[in-house]
Formats: sequence, C-alpha cells, structure tokens
Amino acid sequence: MISTTTRTGLGLAAALTASSAFAQFTYVASPPGNELGHAAILSNALGESVSRSGKWDFIGESVSAIRTGGDAVWDAGTYRATMLARQAGYRHHFGTLQDGDFDKLLKSTNIGSSTTVSMDDEFSWAIQNYKRNGGARYSSNPADNWNKRDHMVTYTLYENNRKTGYAVFFEDIGGKHSDRDFNDVAVGLTIVPTPQAALLGLAGLGGMGVLAGRRRNAPTV
Repeated sequence: MISTTTRTGLGLAAALTASSAFAQFTYVASPPGNELGHAAILSNALGESVSRSGKWDFIGESVSAIRTGGDAVWDAGTYRATMLARQAGYRHHFGTLQDGDFDKLLKSTNIGSSTTVSMDDEFSWAIQNYKRNGGARYSSNPADNWNKRDHMVTYTLYENNRKTGYAVFFEDIGGKHSDRDFNDVAVGLTIVPTPQAALLGLAGLGGMGVLAGRRRNAPTV
C-alpha cells in the first residue's frame, strides 16, 4: 500500500544533522524471548547480514548502520517512510508530530507499506498506540513524552560508504513495564532528493527490505 501525505509550504529536503562522535546514546536492551533485535531487523532491511561493531553500530560487508544522535527534531523536507518491522503485542500508528499535532502516516501492522511526507518546518517522528492499547504517544523528542525519556533511536545507513537513509526504532511502553529494547516499531527513512540532487545521483534507499514482526503480549501501560 502506498499513500502520500503533503503539508503546504514545502521546504528543501534536508538531512538530519549529524551527531557528535562522543554523543551519549540511549541504552538498548536485548529483546526477550524470540523477538528480533536491531541486528536482525537491519540485516533484513539492508539485504545483507550485519553484526555489532563496537557498542552502538552494525557493520556488514558493504553496508553499515551507524548509531546517530541529534534525532529529537528533524529538518523540513520530503521523506519516504517504509514500515520495516513490528515486534510488539501493541498496534500503533507511525507519523509526524509538529506543533502538538500528530499526523498518522503508517500502521505498524502493515509491514512493507510506504508513504511520502513533505514537512515545511522542523518536526519529530512519533508513534501512537491504538486506543485499546492505552493510546500513549511517544515522540523522537523526549520533551514531548509524558515520562520525558527517549523513545526512539536512530541509525544512519550506508552502502559502500554512501549514505542511503535512516532506520528509526521505537519503544512503545513507558514506565516500569518498559523493556527498553526499542524494537516495537521500526521504520526506514529516505530523503526524497530535490530535482538538482536527483541529477547528481543522490537518490536514497530503493527496494528497502521489510520484515514481518514476531509479536508478544505486552503489559498494560
């Protein structure tokens, strides 16, 4: 399923500002049971097996996923989002959060679905649990979250040292019941190039792999 959401007053596509090499990243716990972790989800999305390199990154023969900070607020631009995986008992909507308004883009149950969204100002990515799963919303910006904690981690994706996009991973439970494995919703992001950039061959991920998630029964928020 492919849909398109557009906001008025488009700005030029812009990349997420790179983080410092010394950033203090949010800790990601190992997933419980038979749930898939970041290495497996990224391997499927990138079409090549990756393994952990150091504390934060994942490296394959020709692809890599480098943990990236500074991901609370994203630049205006046009992005293509693809639902990669859901490893949760809850169901969610993925979308954008801007000026307190949440715009739904994708359902976490529709693995492989994609959409293109254009944003005219800075914004955050977010998920919202379905009402029957508590209805809690969690943003890439901790300041927007009821517990003021980080609920999204980001990797910058590369192929043969060429940046191809991002993968973002969400945690869908806050408080004492959270397992903090950040695998509940995983989304691939590419920046849709301007016509000039396209002429320079700066297209993003094409045909990104997708992964149907194994599900668990999550506790009540």
